[in-house]
Amino acid sequence: MKRSCSNMDQYNTISMAEPRSRRIQTKQWWKILAYIFMVLLLITTITPFVSLIFASLKGSIDSVVTNAFTPPHTWEWGNYIEAWVTGRFGIYFFNSLLVAVVVTSLGIILGLLVAYSMVILKVPFNPLWLILFTMGLILPEEAIIIPSYFNLHKLGLINTYWALILPQAALSVAFAALFLRPSLLAIPGDLVDSARIDGCNKLSLVGHVIFPLVKPALSSLVVLFFLGTWNDFTIPLVLTFKDELRTLPLGLYLFQTAHRVNVTLQAAGSVIVALPVIVVYLLFQRTFIEGITEGAIKG
Repeated sequence: MKRSCSNMDQYNTISMAEPRSRRIQTKQWWKILAYIFMVLLLITTITPFVSLIFASLKGSIDSVVTNAFTPPHTWEWGNYIEAWVTGRFGIYFFNSLLVAVVVTSLGIILGLLVAYSMVILKVPFNPLWLILFTMGLILPEEAIIIPSYFNLHKLGLINTYWALILPQAALSVAFAALFLRPSLLAIPGDLVDSARIDGCNKLSLVGHVIFPLVKPALSSLVVLFFLGTWNDFTIPLVLTFKDELRTLPLGLYLFQTAHRVNVTLQAAGSVIVALPVIVVYLLFQRTFIEGITEGAIKG
């Protein structure tokens, strides 16, 4: 009887171990499939950019006789210099950098203050402001470009840097306020009260207490605002007419129109426009992902 009971226990142990091992094998297969999918996604994402770099470094004859994925036989680094000088990318680069830095700074500073007023100071009609900000983000950029043109024209700001900065900064403030709101809601009220008891006024509370706690979210906003402002095409196209005020995307479009036959110069200009955004993302990559994840969890 004892032997039969021990056999039954061994059978039950084996029968319980089999489904567990199957589950482990199934998880491992799903991991392998996930890695394969990510590798394929990575290849799909990188391949066009690698092809663009190859095309920008080829000679005029090499670009015709070889396909897009073949490395150049001779690396023509002078294509970047020629594109930079011929396309006047120096002026466009300065304009894009100036506008992107100012819009990003205004969007983050004003957005943080707006979110602070809504969450910590609890300004009157708080739900109404929240609805208005949300409605402002629902409207596409194309829907506000014509009213923005007439308003800026009345103020005499057409064909100025302010025409490039103010509309994008206004959109950035609304987005930043809504983006930072969950992070501010997660700050304990006791911490804010303790800071006030210690003598912090409203501005010092933002600088010494709120700002360090929302740094990851702010880093995410830096990447989003810089990328969005740098790549914006509609506002510079409609609100500026002077060549010395054009930004890189608009300058690249005009450059490619003037050099339709020369593929290598077009590719070199495209790399010049895309490279700063890639550098900014690589610098803020870790904090960007942390801020996006933090906002998703707290939201």
